[in-house]
Amino acid sequence: MFSLQSRQFDKAIERFKTVIELKPDAESYFYLATGYENIGMKSDAVAAFKQSKQLAADPSLSQFIDRKIEELSK
Repeated sequence: MFSLQSRQFDKAIERFKTVIELKPDAESYFYLATGYENIGMKSDAVAAFKQSKQLAADPSLSQFIDRKIEELSK
């Protein structure tokens, strides 16, 4: 999280990939997608957001993810 907050997106991406290998969850995929989005890797961001949505139990998060995917797909 600190890597994202301090705008060290490359480090954040690598760290979230490691977290996902150990224990995949919606939150980790969401933050991985956020890292990708911030460095302009739109297709990777969309893929990670889709994984997050599949694992998310929160309907409001799913709606937010749908909006992010639509925005990145333009």
